[in-house]
Amino acid sequence: MKRQLLSGIALSLMFVVVLAVAIQENALAVNQSTQGKVINVVYDDSRSMYLNGETRWCQAKYAMEVFCAMMGAEDTMNIFSMNREDVLTIRGNDSDRVAKVHAMTSLYRGTPFSTVKKAGDALSMVDPSFERWLVILTDGSFESTTVSKVQTTLDNYNKAGIKTVYLGIGNDAVELQNNPSKGGYAEKASSTHSILSKVTSIANQIFEHQVLGSGFVSGSGSEQTLNIDIPTDQLVVFAQGENASVGDLLLNGKRVAPTSTHSVTHSRDVMPLNTDELKDIKVDTSLHGIVVTYDAGDAPFEQGQFQVSVSGATTVEYYYRPGVTVNCELRLNGREVHTEDKLYAGDYEVALNFIDPFSGKKLESKLLSAAKFELLVINNNETQVVSDSKGSIKLTEGSVDISAVARLPGNVSLESACSYTVLPEPINLALTLEPNRANYSQEKLGSQSIAVILRVTNGKTGQPLSKEEWEQTEIRVDEPAGLGWSIVKGEEQSTWKLYPLSKDGRLSSVLPGEYSVAVTASYEIGKRVAYGVGTLPLTMGEYAGNKLEVNISAPEGGYDLNDLAAGEPMTIEVKYEDPQTGEMRPLSEEMWNAFAVEARSEEKASWRIEQGDTAGTWKLTPHYYHGDAVRTSNGTVHVDVSVSGESGEYRFSGTTRQQTEFQKLSACSWIRIVGPRILLFLFILWFVYGHWSKNRLHLRKLNPRCRYRNATSPVRKIRKELFSVILPYVPERATVYCHHGTFKCNFPDLKIEATGRNSFKITNKTLPLKTTKIRGMFYEDMKTVRKRMFQIGGFNITSVDPRTQQDLGTFSFR
Repeated sequence: MKRQLLSGIALSLMFVVVLAVAIQENALAVNQSTQGKVINVVYDDSRSMYLNGETRWCQAKYAMEVFCAMMGAEDTMNIFSMNREDVLTIRGNDSDRVAKVHAMTSLYRGTPFSTVKKAGDALSMVDPSFERWLVILTDGSFESTTVSKVQTTLDNYNKAGIKTVYLGIGNDAVELQNNPSKGGYAEKASSTHSILSKVTSIANQIFEHQVLGSGFVSGSGSEQTLNIDIPTDQLVVFAQGENASVGDLLLNGKRVAPTSTHSVTHSRDVMPLNTDELKDIKVDTSLHGIVVTYDAGDAPFEQGQFQVSVSGATTVEYYYRPGVTVNCELRLNGREVHTEDKLYAGDYEVALNFIDPFSGKKLESKLLSAAKFELLVINNNETQVVSDSKGSIKLTEGSVDISAVARLPGNVSLESACSYTVLPEPINLALTLEPNRANYSQEKLGSQSIAVILRVTNGKTGQPLSKEEWEQTEIRVDEPAGLGWSIVKGEEQSTWKLYPLSKDGRLSSVLPGEYSVAVTASYEIGKRVAYGVGTLPLTMGEYAGNKLEVNISAPEGGYDLNDLAAGEPMTIEVKYEDPQTGEMRPLSEEMWNAFAVEARSEEKASWRIEQGDTAGTWKLTPHYYHGDAVRTSNGTVHVDVSVSGESGEYRFSGTTRQQTEFQKLSACSWIRIVGPRILLFLFILWFVYGHWSKNRLHLRKLNPRCRYRNATSPVRKIRKELFSVILPYVPERATVYCHHGTFKCNFPDLKIEATGRNSFKITNKTLPLKTTKIRGMFYEDMKTVRKRMFQIGGFNITSVDPRTQQDLGTFSFR
């Protein structure tokens, strides 16, 4: 939800800046001080570290090399050997710092407690702005010193702001109390082999490292992928093995250069100074490794996948420093307190969490899931503690001291502390909204929309605001989904009108959907501060477009169907609705050219539209329905005109209806138009009847062939005359190609004319009647032949030999 509470005058708003900023900045200052850390290490070089074949002495020293390799550039480590007066000082920016530890020699004798006092007192003299650590590595009891004295001494150092870490090595080591809340940490390495893991655990604690579990590491062979879904400030790779090496590191495909690379190894080449007094000193020659550190610099590494290549290693461990910040959300009456707000008395809900420094959003990850939060509030000498990530506190007018801590595994913590003054509890204002639920669409915004009436009263008395309070009250409204608000005072005292509008003036910026809009009211008059909040459920509908105002001027006297062109055209005039103000405005030249206009009638009439003489006008002219005056309606005719178009991101549309009168056609005009149509109809009727009634030659399914003896010719052609087919009342005529010399059909091709559905007559002028039989008969003259009607189905014609009178070839329609 966006910022609502008033800058400098709202009820609950200052606490987040004080607490969240303090936690984000101060916590990092405590654990990652720009001045670095001062670490005094007390190293036990007593005889018991090597007696009975123990290799503790070289394992502890190897562990200190690892410890030293993890130092930051601003850190300082002082190594106090129990049996030597000199102190070895190591700087974090020394490139050979591990070599210095490796070259360190000792006299392995007793376990004096005075060395612990010496190292601790030296830290007491260090500027408290440095983070101070006293680390004690020992495997036995201190000489002439009780356990209670050791514990008391370390407790006093804790009270002075010095953090202490005690590592007891072996079963004979003194056991001390573990009190992380006061800065005292006690560990015990029961076996020799656990020394290294305990020391690296201490190093991780001091340098704010977390161990990356195996569940976040994948890959096979030497190629490993580290899946780290939180920002990190530092990554350390600790690979052990005589030939261990670490290759390139890639973060999301980009190469990351190492800040430092240090090889660590056993001290076989650096034996104790008093080797002449010692016999059979054993060395753990398996101790080899490499420590590679990658620092993020000014900004953390982004979350993602780290690809790293490690070869020749027996074991590999990955340590990381979270690059997240701690945030405290504070809510008063369900409303979040913001950084610019003042802090007022009241009941607050508290939520502690981690924040992604890149996005500023709340961060949740399994890597942070084990964190324990605690908030300590001292308000007017009364203490309140929230021992969880969520809780509640009550603040009263006066002073308040606040401290917060987020503890991660390994006693790594982010801490903060700050103090403020809590102002008196403000007056509660009651807000009512009418309507209590608003519905808008994107095209109905601004002053044209229906205002939401806000009424503000005193929450305790129910009385309206005084005129002075009304004048001084500031109203804030949520602005979700691209919305802005125009806020003006109402007609009644203590009221306001709220008009929604597009924040940047564009419809596309206002997103449709369901929203809960917070409305706040507050004022500050002298020492009186008042505040109240209300909620307006709001529905923003989809953009349906803006309207057009369409008007049509009707001509006087209507139109005469005898001559439509003589009438005056109607004028269409269009105005558009201003999307911001709702006013109707004339169309611009661009809109006039881009908008589409359509006209139609329920009656039978056509219309023509063309642009008018001025922008925003069109001429509407009637036309005959399908170009036919007779088919065009007369009497009252309605015309519906629709106009639509787009301008920028806005859509516009509008319709209107106009009516006019169409005078009937006169009788003369009717006859003039209809007479030719009647004549044409009669002609067509005569023509159709002539075709329907005429005699036709039905030649389908005939098989006309010539036959001679036992041979049959191919099908012979029968071709109709074109005009006899086209002309009405004219019988169809055809030529039958029946002459075929090969098959002794010596008669000429026949000319025939239809005389009925299945009958015809022969129209040839001449035929060789003496040598031709028609249907088995000889005819004496052509006149008789032309008068005779023959049936197509049984017709045949045969040639006869003039000498023998024997039949030759025969043609038939079968």
